[in-house]
Amino acid sequence: MTANDLHELTTAYMAHYPAEAADLQQLTDHVAEADDTILRRNNFIGHLTCAGFVMAEDTGRILLLHHRSLDKWLQPGGHFDPEDTSPLEAARREIQEETGFGSELTYVPADAAEPLMPFAIDVHHIPANPRKQEPAHYHYDFRYAFTLPHELPPRIDAHESVDYRWADVADFRTQDHTFPAIADKLQKLLGA
Repeated sequence: MTANDLHELTTAYMAHYPAEAADLQQLTDHVAEADDTILRRNNFIGHLTCAGFVMAEDTGRILLLHHRSLDKWLQPGGHFDPEDTSPLEAARREIQEETGFGSELTYVPADAAEPLMPFAIDVHHIPANPRKQEPAHYHYDFRYAFTLPHELPPRIDAHESVDYRWADVADFRTQDHTFPAIADKLQKLLGA
């Protein structure tokens, strides 16, 4: 995976969701530089993260994990690692690490012709973390949709999360300022 590959994914995404151009300007400017440091966690301007939203097909509810260090209910996700070949692979790996879910997951692409393109991208500020000696920076979060046939109890990673819950769509919408738009996209994509 290179910054050029990320630029192509971002370009494909912007062609599908042109109304989001202003919100993603920082990302599009950064990927246009074709600098591979955007893939590295130690780039403290901003770097790639990947996440997966998991919906249970039987209930239409969405899995949330209570993030230990941010003290928020969020989707599984994390940093892009050097061995990851795509943001989709990174999102799938993060889900497996944080929940134990693997082969029972079904990936639902936003566009079958562009299977690596996320269904959502979010640019968000991460505050400085003196404990980790990390300055404030941005995450460019590539978000993918997955389903499970049924609500299953995840095996949460205690280093990452302190709890989990399956949230109905109305509750999910209230957990983060980006989740109302995510809920709309998930419902459209998954037909829920």
